[in-house]
Parts: sequence; C-alpha cells; structure tokens
Amino acid sequence: LLAATGGKLELQKCFYYVLSWKFNEEGDAIPETVENQELRSVLIQVRDEVNNESSIIQQHEISTAHKTLGAFKTIAGEETAHYKKLEEKSNKFVTKLQHSQINRLQAKIAYNTMYIPSMIYSLPATMVDAKSLTKIQEQTIGTFLTKTGYGKSFPRAATFAPKEFGGLGFANLYTEANLTKIEALVSHIRAGTTLGMSMINNLEWIQITAGTGTPILESTGK
Repeated sequence: LLAATGGKLELQKCFYYVLSWKFNEEGDAIPETVENQELRSVLIQVRDEVNNESSIIQQHEISTAHKTLGAFKTIAGEETAHYKKLEEKSNKFVTKLQHSQINRLQAKIAYNTMYIPSMIYSLPATMVDAKSLTKIQEQTIGTFLTKTGYGKSFPRAATFAPKEFGGLGFANLYTEANLTKIEALVSHIRAGTTLGMSMINNLEWIQITAGTGTPILESTGK
C-alpha cells in the first residue's frame, strides 16, 4: 500500500475485512460475522516511527459498505448502501429539475447527458437488482416526462421504446446497467487484463455447473 500511494497512509481512512466461513449441515458456506470469527482477536497495528505512536486499523463487518471510485461496495451481502445513494442522487436531481425553468429540449438533453450517465456510472461494478432500479426510476421518470411535454402517466413501454419504433427513446436504468456490464466484460476480456482472465475462469466454471452445451451468454432462455 505504501508503494502504491507513494507516501504515508491516512490511518483514519484505513480499515480491513476478514472473510471466513462456517458450513451448515447441507455443506453451504456462510460468511461469519466479526463476533463469530475465530480471527477477531487479531489486530492490525501500524507504528508511526516519526511520532513513535501506534494506531489500530479498524475491522469492518463484511456487510458494511465502503465507497470506492463512486461505488459503495460490500464484501458480502446486499448492496443496500449503494441503492440508497443512487436513490438520493436521483431525488436531488429531480428536485432541482422541478424548480428549474428549462424548456422541453433542455430537459431531454439533461436526461441524456447528465442524469443517465451519472446514474449508470457505478452500475458495472455493483449488483443493484431490477426491482430497486425500477423503483428509483419510477420516482423520477414522471418529472422528466412532464418537463419534456408528456403526461406523468404516459405508457412506460412507449417511454422506453426506441424512436424508430414510435417510442420516446428514454433510457431504462436496468437495461443500461446490463449494457454497461456487458461492455465491461467484453473490454476486459479483449484487453487480456487480470480481471478479464478472472472473468473467463468464472464463465468457464459457471458453464460447467450450468449443465448445458449451449454457451450461457448466448442462450437468453430460462
């Protein structure tokens, strides 16, 4: 870490996770909480040689989220913190939009160039489910429809349908989230990065466990 940062660590911002499992009667691996971990008595201490002081780096629960490059990640568990942050960001944006005097064209531009990019930026690295993204979007899409000259109850299928099919061409958060994930997967694999190789290993393992001869990313059926 010192080599990567090029200097002294800010210990107040440092923390660590310990990931350990216990197995139930069915053999399923279940992550342990800090209280149940046998390693909980192990402390990580860092000594400041200049001030001759020692500091203990705090251990976090594996379900506690931390912010990294705009995304709130957890080692295990649901990413509730990231969902709440997205919801808060979306609501703030819409509140400002409601009190603005922009015209219809400007509202559509704001949606495509500001709102959607800011919302999907962190989605490739997170796992926010369709229900949560739909809830966030449903709270905001009515305002955007009103600002662009349509009614709040305008059919959602037509709202998100492409313009060439008679729709409004609004971006759907869940669809965009999946597209960005696919783009990240393809780019890392093609670039031959360490992450890309890990992705290939995982895809091969999932393919075996799927028990089908059809490539899992090719067949979209259930």
